[in-house]
Amino acid sequence: MIGNLWMILLAFTISETTGRNLSAQPLDHTACFTGAPSRNYYVFAGDPFVLTCDLGSHTSTNSTHYADELLWYRKDDEGRVQQIHGSKEAIEQRQNAFLFSSISPAASGTYFCVLRNTHLCLKMTILVGQNQISCQGHELREISLIRDTATKISCPGIDCFNSVARSPVRWYKNGLTVEQYDERTSLKLKNEQIELHTIYEMDSGNYTCAFNFTENNTYWLVRRTFTVSVIIKDTKETPTVLEPYGVKTIELELGKSQVYSF
Repeated sequence: MIGNLWMILLAFTISETTGRNLSAQPLDHTACFTGAPSRNYYVFAGDPFVLTCDLGSHTSTNSTHYADELLWYRKDDEGRVQQIHGSKEAIEQRQNAFLFSSISPAASGTYFCVLRNTHLCLKMTILVGQNQISCQGHELREISLIRDTATKISCPGIDCFNSVARSPVRWYKNGLTVEQYDERTSLKLKNEQIELHTIYEMDSGNYTCAFNFTENNTYWLVRRTFTVSVIIKDTKETPTVLEPYGVKTIELELGKSQVYSF
């Protein structure tokens, strides 16, 4: 289950950044280390997070060769840039990405990835937010929905951000864009929520909501990924025993199973 979640997060991260001009062109490392970050991520404490080094056509999650040639650096609190080989919080460094199982404020900082023996460099900033006690649902990472009922799915923690300063919410399920379509009239995208007028088992999966916001002239990217499970409504009716029928006394041997029909 965890492996599937990481694959979805990796695929989603690539799809979100593909085609953008993120300073992934040849440049001097000094300029990269001292210049403005190409990406700024705002992450909620406790969330899973993927930090990907996407240098365009030079690196990809399918290229083990280039992943082995990547060098990672982090700027410490005193402004010194030091090479890193992993993180105590990263469950693993997979190809060209660091995978944080549950990110904490200690992971906040500036990160760099450099392709060995080239001038290619990418600078990224992570800011891990905490104490968002005024934001409704910001700690939500798992949702259970009752089959054959109706509900609305909101982006967890969306109330933490000024709606004027952020972009509309983009929705993904298992790494694919959530869209309305004629064959599924019970699913609607309205008011930045997913409206399910009838919940089916196929609505289970890993959902991601993403949006951007601007603060103090800094452009931030926010992604929240959570798991949705579909369950059956509890019944208050008692089961009817078909076999054995009526009132009977059955002798059972300790340690052996007995089958009943309902």
